[in-house]
Amino acid sequence: MIFFIYTNNVDLVKRFTKVGDNDLKKITIKDIAKLAGVSPSTVSNVINGVSKCSTDTRDNILALIEELNYKPNITAKSLVTKRSKLIGFVFKQDNENSFLQNLLYGIQSGIKNFPEYDIITTNINNSYNLEEWITKRNLDGIIFLGMFSSNLISKIQRLNIPILLIDNYFEQIPNINYVYSEDTLGGYLATEHLIKKKCKHIALATGSLKENELFFRRYLGYKSALEDYGIKLDGNLIFESKHIDFNSGKILGELITQNKNIDGIVSLADILAIGIIKRLNKEYNKIPDDILIIGFDNIPGCEYTTPQLSTIDQGIYEKGYKSINILINKIENNNKDSIEVQIPIKIIERESTKK
Repeated sequence: MIFFIYTNNVDLVKRFTKVGDNDLKKITIKDIAKLAGVSPSTVSNVINGVSKCSTDTRDNILALIEELNYKPNITAKSLVTKRSKLIGFVFKQDNENSFLQNLLYGIQSGIKNFPEYDIITTNINNSYNLEEWITKRNLDGIIFLGMFSSNLISKIQRLNIPILLIDNYFEQIPNINYVYSEDTLGGYLATEHLIKKKCKHIALATGSLKENELFFRRYLGYKSALEDYGIKLDGNLIFESKHIDFNSGKILGELITQNKNIDGIVSLADILAIGIIKRLNKEYNKIPDDILIIGFDNIPGCEYTTPQLSTIDQGIYEKGYKSINILINKIENNNKDSIEVQIPIKIIERESTKK
């Protein structure tokens, strides 16, 4: 294990390194042990949190480490511990940028609780290339965002590293950790919000309901709310898009304008809603005077639309923060039990649904 000295206490350094005032010298555990009057293995145990020495000895070693501001070489340490301190994050290219950035912000904030760890990302979804990517980097754990097949997850599971899935609704796999939102409830609350605003003809803007389980679950919430309030489900008011982006939202907005009876819109993704608002603002229908719209996700752009977009907050940042903490704690504690966490959702009401 290699350490670097960054200190102004030159006299202390000279006691065992014999370097000049302006020198910067690499030292080893043997050097620390010599200064502390203990064996190299004792220093290693203290650094790694193993209690195999007296409290006084431990305190003395830690005091020297703090005084000299030693910085352990993580690569060298990984050769001893067989851990890389690297977490992989895998996502698909079709993830909306604002969502992905907010989630990564949560992950990056959470990983600060574990200073030795770093995260690396990829959008590889081919099982062979993914296995090679993981093994070459000796990853300690991996997080998947979105819908990845159970077959692919099972193959990666054979590498014997902890796996956590965010927003993956395929069949449950034993010994896999899950973090997700209350998506069906979110679809229900969004629809109910418009119904309580006296909307009678509520359109649904969504991604593919057949290909994306996440959107399908939100759709089930929309459908249940209509049923509970005695409103007949109308297939002509469901507008699907294969792609989830701003331009696709504008296209859906064009289709929606052709039905003048629509007085409310539930968009199952904020980025679609933002595109819809852009298109509707060109029509005589005014938001929210003539038509209301609510989105889903609470991405940062919701506050910058005209009018500002009401939405379902699914706790994107919290998903990232909790996911990385769960995974690293499992690695550190060698915990084999699977963990499942559901992130609460809530309505954020802004101008687009305020009459």
